[in-house]
Amino acid sequence: MLRKEVRDALRRLAECLILLVAVPLGYIWDRAIVHYGWRFVDIVPAVFTATIFLFAVYSGVSLFSSEKKDRALEYMLSLPVSRSKIVLAKVVPRLSILVGLWGGFAILAGKGWNWIILVFLLFLFFIAASLSIAIDSAVIGLLGVFLLFGAFDLSSSTLTFVAWKLGLISSIHNVWFGWTAAGVLILGPFAAAFLLVIRNLQAMPLRLQMRPYYRLALPSFLVVIFLILKFFGAYLAATGRLG
Repeated sequence: MLRKEVRDALRRLAECLILLVAVPLGYIWDRAIVHYGWRFVDIVPAVFTATIFLFAVYSGVSLFSSEKKDRALEYMLSLPVSRSKIVLAKVVPRLSILVGLWGGFAILAGKGWNWIILVFLLFLFFIAASLSIAIDSAVIGLLGVFLLFGAFDLSSSTLTFVAWKLGLISSIHNVWFGWTAAGVLILGPFAAAFLLVIRNLQAMPLRLQMRPYYRLALPSFLVVIFLILKFFGAYLAATGRLG
């Protein structure tokens, strides 16, 4: 099973690396038509960065795509392997490639090991993986990940503001608190719903087994939206960004 997952992870990587075709195409486009003076080496970092982020999302959201496509979920459930080992066999190869891409790019770019980028990549991957069992379409999955990441971005500032008003932190610019709180509030319920579905997965239509998402993930997401609508404007006003 692990070999299959490694092959599947490499297949997802190859699909994402198609983006790198944009490098020579962009270079030729500039030389032939727009004449902005782009250099080949200037295009590579931007496109490769986009490729890494795309792989983080796509490899996560397509975690169970092959089983759904081949109607092999029942076969997977019949294997004499624990559910936790199945999840690990799917996650570890993709996660290893993602960390390797980040590390290789950080070294080649000469920017050192940027841990903040890695944190965001891991967040995107695990959010995407948490949606993988609930969503069949990769396109809808990608849109869902970007929606959740947008909620994360807005709620991190919102939660920082709320904590500052309550006296829990001393500075309204404490970004690490906001990132941590938003990450836990968004990723936690979705990850919990994912694990509950996997643990109780049965040989029946998946749409009938999504109750943890309705009971955990969706209510928590609505709470995040409420907090953003309620306090984000006040955060902008407090930081002088409104008006």
